[in-house]
Amino acid sequence: MLTRLPLAILCWLVTAPAWAATLDQQVAGSSFSASPTFTLTGGVDAGDTLVILVSTRNTTETVTAASDPTNGAWTCPAGANITYTNSAVGICYFLNSASSSGADLTVTLTKSAASWSDVNLSEWSGISGGLDQLNESTDTASPYTHGSITTTGAGVILTVSTQNTSGTETANASFNALTNNTQKDYFQYWITSGAQTTDGAYTLGFSTDTSGAIISFLDSAGGATVNFFPRRLQVNP
Repeated sequence: MLTRLPLAILCWLVTAPAWAATLDQQVAGSSFSASPTFTLTGGVDAGDTLVILVSTRNTTETVTAASDPTNGAWTCPAGANITYTNSAVGICYFLNSASSSGADLTVTLTKSAASWSDVNLSEWSGISGGLDQLNESTDTASPYTHGSITTTGAGVILTVSTQNTSGTETANASFNALTNNTQKDYFQYWITSGAQTTDGAYTLGFSTDTSGAIISFLDSAGGATVNFFPRRLQVNP
């Protein structure tokens, strides 16, 4: 017998994009530490790309390295690691991850000194094209730039920023807000179907000092296979 579904559910099934679950991911903040750890529960899949966006508040300690037991050392590019007036950001990533065979994956950051770290840790599929562009910037007035990039094709763009003052952010019109810690941090993403020029600039209702970074990864399949895998993130004491 055919089960009748409510109209609202039918409409969602027709109109929701394949990556609609992207807003269901988690973030975490660490204790005051020079080597905080964060865990992707449920493990990671082989071939996926792992990205950690790091916001350091109330100080200017930088991210110098990241690693996990399954893959070893991650890449933490100097061009996406910047500090300014009690705010700092960093981005680290690992392309083509090995499978953790269903086991939780713990990522360890190494910082220049102990500080508070607020992070967004994500897993992406369909990024076999690898790293495309990155930039970094500081700013003191709205809209707050992350530094301009021009991507060379379809893929995903991610940004991280830290404010020197707490406030409510308004996302860039092209981006979707990732989940934030509401601790002066701001994370967002944009899945693109072709080349794009953007600085990911977002707005605040007041002026403050910020640090920001932006990074993009290419989808070698032309935008058809990039998907976000939400994972439940927990911070380790």
